[in-house]
Amino acid sequence: MRHGYAVAMGIAVAARLAANLRLCDVTTCDEILALLNAYELPIRIPEDFSADQILSAMGTDKKIQDGKLRFILPREIGHVEIVKDVARDAIFEALNESY
Repeated sequence: MRHGYAVAMGIAVAARLAANLRLCDVTTCDEILALLNAYELPIRIPEDFSADQILSAMGTDKKIQDGKLRFILPREIGHVEIVKDVARDAIFEALNESY
């Protein structure tokens, strides 16, 4: 998979996660997804990758600090927040919405 495609899918998942956590409005999430879509970037995860596999791979990500995942989540267009200690269930929910 191309790196840029993986990044786009990550942005899409992060937007869904932020909306689910009520850090941003659903309209902000929709705007982000529409923008990715307008540039023909993927907003869905291929079914070859399970949510478990993705979460496991995230465990080796450079954004881990003190053994915890950090997420860069949108508050609104142009404004993000670094969020720690996101519940595993919330991550799975956003991943599952992304298939």
